[in-house]
Amino acid sequence: MRLPVSFRDASIRGKLMFIAFLATVGAMLFAMLVSVVLQWFLLRGELAKNIYAHASIVATNSTSALLFNDREAAEQTLGALAAIDNIEFAELFDKTGKDFAAYVRTGSAVPPHRHSAAEGESVAYSTTYLEVVIPMVFKQDRIGTIHVRSNLAPVYGQLAGGMLVAIAAATGALLVAVMMLLRLLPAITDPLRQLVGLMGTVSRDKNYTLRAELRGKDEVGTLAQEFNNMLAQIQARDNTLEQQRSHLEDEVAQRTADLKEANAVLEKELTERRQLEKELLESRERFRNIAETTSDWVWQVDEHGTYVYVSSRVYDILGYEPEEVRGKTPFDFMLPEEAARVGEIFKKIAGTQKAFSYLENTNIRKDGRKVILETSGVPVVGEDGIFRGYFGIDRDITERKQAEERIRESETRYRGIFEYADDIIYLLAPDGSFNSLNPAFERLTGWPSEEWIGKSFAPVIHPDDLPRAAEIFQNALQGRPTPIFELRIARKSGGYFDSELSIVV
Repeated sequence: MRLPVSFRDASIRGKLMFIAFLATVGAMLFAMLVSVVLQWFLLRGELAKNIYAHASIVATNSTSALLFNDREAAEQTLGALAAIDNIEFAELFDKTGKDFAAYVRTGSAVPPHRHSAAEGESVAYSTTYLEVVIPMVFKQDRIGTIHVRSNLAPVYGQLAGGMLVAIAAATGALLVAVMMLLRLLPAITDPLRQLVGLMGTVSRDKNYTLRAELRGKDEVGTLAQEFNNMLAQIQARDNTLEQQRSHLEDEVAQRTADLKEANAVLEKELTERRQLEKELLESRERFRNIAETTSDWVWQVDEHGTYVYVSSRVYDILGYEPEEVRGKTPFDFMLPEEAARVGEIFKKIAGTQKAFSYLENTNIRKDGRKVILETSGVPVVGEDGIFRGYFGIDRDITERKQAEERIRESETRYRGIFEYADDIIYLLAPDGSFNSLNPAFERLTGWPSEEWIGKSFAPVIHPDDLPRAAEIFQNALQGRPTPIFELRIARKSGGYFDSELSIVV
C-alpha cells in the first residue's frame, strides 16, 4: 500500500498518534457493530417470545368461543390485547380458514397479508413488524387459528438506548486512549529526539567523544547503544590513524611481517583443504563400498529428481542394472497413477528441502512384478548452500506388507469366530479380570458382557470350584500345562450350569 507523502514526512509522534487513533476507532466501531447486531436479534427474539405467549393465552381463552360460535365473546377476548401497545392487529379464523373475530388497534390498518392458511405454528419477521400464527387445537382436533401482528417499536427503542450508551462508552474510551497516548508517547519520542540532536551535533562538530544517554533496552536503546559503539569505533580509528602517522615505518614493517604470516596461514589453509578434499574422496569411496554391500538400494537424485548415483542393489530390487537407471527418475518405474500420487508428495517435500522417511510407493520390476518400496531421503546441499537434490535409501517391504495383509485377514477370521461362537470365549488380564467376552457369555449366563469387563472372574464361579480355578489360572500364568477342566458357572437368574473350560496363555 502506497502511503501519502504527508504521512511519510510526519513526525514519529504524529504517526504513532494517527495509528493508535485509527486502530482504536476501528476496534470500537467494530465492537459497536457486533453489539448492535447481537442486540437486534436478542431483542427481536424476546419480543417474539412475548407476543407468542400472549397469543397462546388468547388462543386458550378463545377455545370455547370458537366451539360455541360465540363471536362476541371471541372479540372481547381479543380486545384484551389492547393492553399491549405494540400489538396492532389480531384475528381468529375458524377451522375452515374463514374470519371469526378480529382486533385492530386504533390508528392501525388490517394487514393485506394474513397467515390464515398456515398449517402449523410460525413466526414471520420484517424490518417493521413481526407476525405470530398459532393453530388452536381442542382434543387433538384443529378448531381454528390465531394470527397476531406486532410492530417493532420496543425493539428499536431499546436498541436506540443501547446505541446511545455504547456511543457514550466508546467516546469515553477514546478520550482515555488519547490521554494515555499523550502520557506514554514521550517515553518513545523524547529519546529519539535527543538521539537525532546528538547525531546532528556529531556530524557538525566532528566530536566523536560524545555519547548518547541509554534509557532502556528497547529498540531505541539498542539504536543508541549501536550509535555509541560506532562513535567508539570511529574514535578508536582516529586514534589509530594518529599513531600510524607517528610510526609509519614501524607500521610498514609490521604490515610486511603480517603479510608474510598471512601467506603462511594461507598456505597452511590450502594444504589443509587439499587434505580435506582427499579425505572427502576417500569418504565417498567408503560410502560407495558400504552402499554396494548393504541390503537396501542406495541412490542420489539431483534437484530435478534425476538419478545421478545408483547402487548395484537396484538389480536385486527392480531387476535393472545401475546404468539402466541412471539418468531416469523414480517415477519412470511406477504405474502412472502411483507416479502421479508420489510425484505430488515429492514435489511438496522438495519444496521444503527437508528430510523425509517411510514414503511407501509401488514400483514395477523389469520382469513386470510389483514391488513395494519404503523410501527415505535427506537433502544434499553444496558448499555454496544451494540445494543439490536428495540422497536416499529404498527398502523392499513387499514381504512385510504381504505379512501385514495376512495378519489382517487372520484378525478378521478371529473376530468372526469370537462374535458368532456358541461357546464362551474370554480374555483375562494377569490380575484375573475380564478384558473381553463374546456374545455367547450373555446367552449362556444372562449377564450382559459389558457389565463384566474389568471385573474378576471369581463371582461367576461356584464357590466350591473357585480354588481349583484359581490354581489352574496361576499355573497358566507360570507357563505350566493347563488341561481342560470342569467348572460350575453362575447364571444371572440363579443357579449354575456345568461347563468345560480351557486356558491358553
